[in-house]
Amino acid sequence: MRSISVGTSLSLEVLRSHFTPDELLVVRQGNRLSIMPVTQAVAKKIMAISSSYPQGVAPA
Repeated sequence: MRSISVGTSLSLEVLRSHFTPDELLVVRQGNRLSIMPVTQAVAKKIMAISSSYPQGVAPA
């Protein structure tokens, strides 16, 4: 397992618009952990979404 850091915080609303609860556990109701394991494909998608916003400015 490897840790990555995303420069832009992504809101739960943004994550829900891009992932299903089966893809990303944090969007499943009741899960609110800030650190969760994700697949490499999901990590790449999160990085791509994050890079589409100016540094530190994602919709809340």
